[in-house]
Amino acid sequence: MAGAVVGAMAAGPLNPLLVTVRHERIPQELRGRVFSTFSAISQVAAPMGMLAAGFAIERFGLRGTIAGIAVASQFLAIGMLFLPTLNRLDESRLHEDAVAR
Repeated sequence: MAGAVVGAMAAGPLNPLLVTVRHERIPQELRGRVFSTFSAISQVAAPMGMLAAGFAIERFGLRGTIAGIAVASQFLAIGMLFLPTLNRLDESRLHEDAVAR
């Protein structure tokens, strides 16, 4: 339970950071499409996750589902460390600043 609380608190500052990155990286003429698509996917993800969790709880029980979600979250977090795109976010920002000068 404490992990869920910490995770929820960490997610709060994450949204403004993600919006800022999208705003900086997406060309102005495509922003409407990208932001609306991102919003639509985000709105669908929560109910789909609840539906999947319901089926998982029926199949594996509450403890098994929570353990499975915890393991999947850890694999996702570790996997994100190896995404080249995320590792180069600061580099491309520094490059853009140097070119602008």
